[in-house]
Amino acid sequence: MRLHPLVVALSLALPALPLSAHAADLAASGDAAREAHDFDRLQVTATRTQRALADVPSMVDVIDREQLDNQLVRELKDLFRYTPGVSVTSTSGRFTGASGIRIRGLDGNRMATLVDNVPVSDTFSFGSYLNANRNFVDLETLKRVEVVRGPASALSW
Repeated sequence: MRLHPLVVALSLALPALPLSAHAADLAASGDAAREAHDFDRLQVTATRTQRALADVPSMVDVIDREQLDNQLVRELKDLFRYTPGVSVTSTSGRFTGASGIRIRGLDGNRMATLVDNVPVSDTFSFGSYLNANRNFVDLETLKRVEVVRGPASALSW
């Protein structure tokens, strides 16, 4: 008995129909899951144009004022506690405090700090008792902190 080519094609295609319907359900549920998250309130500037956080092609962490209040941020170590790849080093001795911020192991002049898109200088001094560096940030005045890692960080600088 010889099978007709149409019968062979249908017998091969029919078992795949439930898989395509299942894939359509997953795509529909994925769209619904994406709609449930509201990312429009977070705008980042890692691409020199304001975009939603989900549309930025680089590693960006955004910490807004609500998160600062919920995490009880009182010092620089508290600010970056839950940010992966960022660590704050501290000094010991008479004058303790944050001595540097490291992003993926890089610190010093290889890391830029900007306040309202204005670069903060490495160190500044107003006499022998008032020395500060870019690690001095008044955390109560912050509205949002953006940590940009990777090649997109060169656009911000």
